[in-house]
Amino acid sequence: MATTLSHSIGRVGSARSDLQFVTFFLGEREYAVNVAEVLGIYRGLPLTPAREPASTIVGNVSVGDQQVPAFSLRRFSGLADRIAEPEAQWILVVRLAQRPVGLMVDRVTEVIRLAEQNLGFAEPTTDPVAEYVAATATHRGRTVFIPDFQRLLQDALP
Repeated sequence: MATTLSHSIGRVGSARSDLQFVTFFLGEREYAVNVAEVLGIYRGLPLTPAREPASTIVGNVSVGDQQVPAFSLRRFSGLADRIAEPEAQWILVVRLAQRPVGLMVDRVTEVIRLAEQNLGFAEPTTDPVAEYVAATATHRGRTVFIPDFQRLLQDALP
């Protein structure tokens, strides 16, 4: 499905001159989510396993007084689960409509600022997340993929 750059910008942030994103890795690719969608960044939260471990919902994590579903982007992407100690697991809690969802990622790297003119069209790839990528950006010589996580999670979650 083709998107225009202005449509892509609307999916990844406001049309202001600088946008802020939290970047993270999933496998060898670097992704970003708009800071405005991030409710928290956590490492080492205890995970209560899901009843159906084959699902992309791995379990729940306690954030404050809430139980938040933990969504495995690795499973959604068709990547094998990483065997990691719980204290090494990164979870980005993002707002999905009116409820929070934890995105399990390999590692969170930094918060970056991108100028609107640095956003470009996503190149087609075979990555399952690719159909959800609204834009790409180059930051310090790296390509960062910026998915529309709202659409991805709405399609992926029951």
